[in-house]
Amino acid sequence: MAVSATRQGWFSLLRWRSDVARDEAKNVALLLVDAKGAFSRFQAAPVSAVSSRLREQGLLDAALHGLERQVEGTFTLERLSAMYAQLDRSLYLTKPKAVAVHDVDTTARALYRALIAPRIGGSSRPTKSVLLDRLVTAYRRQGVSVERGAYIGDFIFDAVLNSGDQRQVVDVLSFAAPRKDWTPLERDAGHFLFGLGHVNLPGIAVVQPPTDTTASIAKETHDRVRRWFVESKVEIRSPEEIVKPQLTLDA
Repeated sequence: MAVSATRQGWFSLLRWRSDVARDEAKNVALLLVDAKGAFSRFQAAPVSAVSSRLREQGLLDAALHGLERQVEGTFTLERLSAMYAQLDRSLYLTKPKAVAVHDVDTTARALYRALIAPRIGGSSRPTKSVLLDRLVTAYRRQGVSVERGAYIGDFIFDAVLNSGDQRQVVDVLSFAAPRKDWTPLERDAGHFLFGLGHVNLPGIAVVQPPTDTTASIAKETHDRVRRWFVESKVEIRSPEEIVKPQLTLDA
């Protein structure tokens, strides 16, 4: 069996700082390239692991998605170095470092695990942000354009879906993740329904229902919000439905 030769690669870390003045940054993505563009990899952390604020998630998601599309083409060390020199605000790159590459995917995974991957911990029950991660990924894999944390007029929506001449807005709620106060979910749903009445677009709600061990107040809130959606004729989908192989933008 032939043995692959070790090649020279370079990597940079993409870092995000929500407050430039405080200069507190997080590693959010890895870029791995070679000098001539023979290989390039981009691997980003889940947006939910970087920020819990919806508008900030939207800005970061748009930037990461744009960079990923650039790196999918021919991306060289020269382009990486130029980007390193250009980015200096909320998003910036570390100076490219040399790394020996025996297998591109193995090297990228190892660097990601060591330098980018979120620490494992906390509840296994999905939060709103984690569900939103999954929704964005699932729709993009189907070729649907997704704007996360996007405004339409005066109203911010968890996601705005665009496919051809079809457009939908999405509200994402999780009643399974533990929390002390459930009223913010009612405010979230209320904002969505009020905004929906002003943007003249169809909307869907992706809802993670309570578990058998969830507090009774969560179940009461879930039932109340679900009634609002039903009465407003908003289609309700489960998280399992959004990750199916075939997705549609049905009104």
